[in-house]
Amino acid sequence: MRRFGLKVFSADAVDFIGRIIGQGERSVFGKPADNGRRIKGPLAGGKSLLSQREQQVLLCLHEGKSNKEIARALGLSEPTVKFHLKNVFSKLGVSRRAMALAVSAKLNLK
Repeated sequence: MRRFGLKVFSADAVDFIGRIIGQGERSVFGKPADNGRRIKGPLAGGKSLLSQREQQVLLCLHEGKSNKEIARALGLSEPTVKFHLKNVFSKLGVSRRAMALAVSAKLNLK
């Protein structure tokens, strides 16, 4: 956490990360994990935490694209890309691109 300049997670972020890491049966994209067990909670029932567009934006982020490049690739405006990135950051409990990449890599989202 210090590597990212972050000293403390909010209570909501700690709860969210604990649910994801502690019950890693489903990824944030709603895909079943290798062990195939079912979980209870917000990711149960095949529901995805991230919308389809947020997933696409996150994948572009993993490719190292800038907001402008993401917008061109997905046929969106830059403010719309920023909106989706803000939502992704919020749902992953992070505040920066690098942190989102690290958390999504840790959760095997790419």
